[in-house]
Amino acid sequence: MFWHADGMYESPEDLERLQHLLDDSYAAAGPHLRSIITAGRRLDAAGVVTEMGAMRVMALATTDGQR
Repeated sequence: MFWHADGMYESPEDLERLQHLLDDSYAAAGPHLRSIITAGRRLDAAGVVTEMGAMRVMALATTDGQR
């Protein structure tokens, strides 16, 4: 069975991997980010897939704050 959202098909394994990535990322977040993105404002993997809809190109940059 596959999750379907606006033409995207994710397997249960895909959603599980994405959920682990989201959880690990949130667990590593600092206090400032956690104060902005509270548990009630987080999307789970299925929510991310639904919100993303059709394929999009996205650029993401991060920094660890060190120079």
